[in-house]
Amino acid sequence: HEHKYDPITHEEFYQLYDFFNQLPEQGLDKDPCPPFIKVPSKDQQSRLEDFNHRLASLDTQLDKRLSENDPQMAAGFKAWAEQAERVYDRDWEVVQNLQVESEKGTAFEKIGDGAILAKSNGAATDTYTIRFNASKPIAGFRLEALPHPDLPAKGSGLASNGNFMLSRVEVSETHIAFETKEHTVGVSKVYADFEQDQFPAQDILDDNPVSGWAVLPQVERYHRIVFNPESTIGGDDEVQVTLRLKFHHIAPQHLLGHFRLSVTGEKDPRYSPWFALGPFPSASKEEAFAKDFGPESEIDLTKTYLEGDLRWTERGDLTDGAVHDLEGTGIAATYLYRTVYTPKERKVLWRFGSNDGIQVWLNGERIVSNDIGRQVSENQEKALVELKPGDNRLLMKINNRGGAYGFYFRPDLHLEGTEDEIARAFRVAQDHRTEEDSDKIHRLYRLAVDPVASDLNTQIGELKTNKSQLESSIPTIRVMEDMKEKRPTYVLIRGNYRNPGEEVTAGVPAFLPDLPKDQPVNRLALAKWLVSDEQPLTARVTVNRIWSLFFGLGLVKTSEDFGTQGERPSHPKLLDWLAVDFRESGWKVKDLIRKIVLSSTYRQDSVVSRVLLQRDPLNRLLARGPRRRLSAEFVRDNALAIAGLLD
Repeated sequence: HEHKYDPITHEEFYQLYDFFNQLPEQGLDKDPCPPFIKVPSKDQQSRLEDFNHRLASLDTQLDKRLSENDPQMAAGFKAWAEQAERVYDRDWEVVQNLQVESEKGTAFEKIGDGAILAKSNGAATDTYTIRFNASKPIAGFRLEALPHPDLPAKGSGLASNGNFMLSRVEVSETHIAFETKEHTVGVSKVYADFEQDQFPAQDILDDNPVSGWAVLPQVERYHRIVFNPESTIGGDDEVQVTLRLKFHHIAPQHLLGHFRLSVTGEKDPRYSPWFALGPFPSASKEEAFAKDFGPESEIDLTKTYLEGDLRWTERGDLTDGAVHDLEGTGIAATYLYRTVYTPKERKVLWRFGSNDGIQVWLNGERIVSNDIGRQVSENQEKALVELKPGDNRLLMKINNRGGAYGFYFRPDLHLEGTEDEIARAFRVAQDHRTEEDSDKIHRLYRLAVDPVASDLNTQIGELKTNKSQLESSIPTIRVMEDMKEKRPTYVLIRGNYRNPGEEVTAGVPAFLPDLPKDQPVNRLALAKWLVSDEQPLTARVTVNRIWSLFFGLGLVKTSEDFGTQGERPSHPKLLDWLAVDFRESGWKVKDLIRKIVLSSTYRQDSVVSRVLLQRDPLNRLLARGPRRRLSAEFVRDNALAIAGLLD
């Protein structure tokens, strides 16, 4: 509420609040809201510039080497590429014997290499039913969306913009020798190489017709979605597999126009539950990261630690793909261990997150190491690793620098097609590869067969590793960022958030100068307004508060109130002169303090005569030097400074 003579009205208060109501932050613990910026020291900045200069030089040398025309090397490219394609796509087999039907009468044409081209009949929505006999076991499906020059926008969809929207996928199997009934099979572990904003691949698992997988704006590029049945299906000529692809989005004709289906029998690696051990209290963050508390040299799930206080505990609740808190709040370390079984050698991509530092070992070899202070989030680290046949031992160590801490882990399988960008490029059929994909493949070939290029690439890799280690040691700070969509702000009646009044927009109190007219009304405009030449308060209030630190009282006694209810300044011209000088110095606080403490006023004798005490007991006329007790904070800082402990 407001009073008749309040200088700031109820509405103006919430107009000021609106400037900061546009931040996405929640103001809660574990809310590391971006963006962040790095704040390197002068030495770190110099080393970063040196790394960048050396990397630029090596990159130039490597690009020059790779661009040189070498007929001898070019002669071997075709054979090498064919072999590489077989290696990268060895687990997938294109389904050739499939039958495709449409619920709404869309016609289909097989055009070679297992690809299917749909001929639109104008249907707004549709369901494609794909049937084929599965003589081999199936552990995964890959649906490729293939751009085609005859489709709208040369994309892979039938919509006018070349897009499509796959609403849902259903899988079933039928033992046709014994029955005609379809048995529904659950679908899990969905992955796509690209997802349109707000249309993730995971949405093909729900029943919502307005959600699903789409690829705008990359409609002209090859894309794929991979999904796994919850259990292996097929494996017999008498087993018929049925896929239903539903395109039920409210936008018309968002159907898939050119596609290909592949299957794999490659099973997922099996991950045991996590076992946790910790926390191990540490004397310092360096010790928490570097010290081997036992598991790094030997993993024995029956062993106890810290005189029996700690033992390995099975944690079935620590699911993959989610951030999990760990026990404890002080400087400490916690270990997490599990086994990963695979029947044959294969590559997987693992993604990690941690608060704070992290180390990871696979079969005793360290594959991730980052001693850093940060909040945990998804995909902060990743490692492409080779699993050996049988059980593989995965050990993770999370060290905490104080406060709450936790970790994140998610495996991306070779089956799901996420090994690396080179693998993605190879999996695209040659006639659908972009120039960027082809360049990546040629570059990989030259790096594999050219010793000079290989050596340059090794040097670049080592420099990037060293640069990454330096960057991880640079402190970060958070900065504020407005939300993309403006949040409405209301006058809260009696401050009650459950009782909103009229909506208001950002503004400043009417008794102060107006905001600049030539720029948006946002926090940047507010900041510039606060330090503008026309702003009467900012410099005066700041100078007055700093003056009060040395003299006990400000030139305006009521430092907290410069309004009509406050006192007038004892020396108005001095206050104005200091304020203008402070502003014109670039708001340099050290310069202001230097002026105050070197002034003859501050350096006066603090001895007070009886006459002065009677005439000016509070020293408002500044006829003597300041004589006041230090605040508790000053006493503390003074003691630490004398002891050489003030940081």
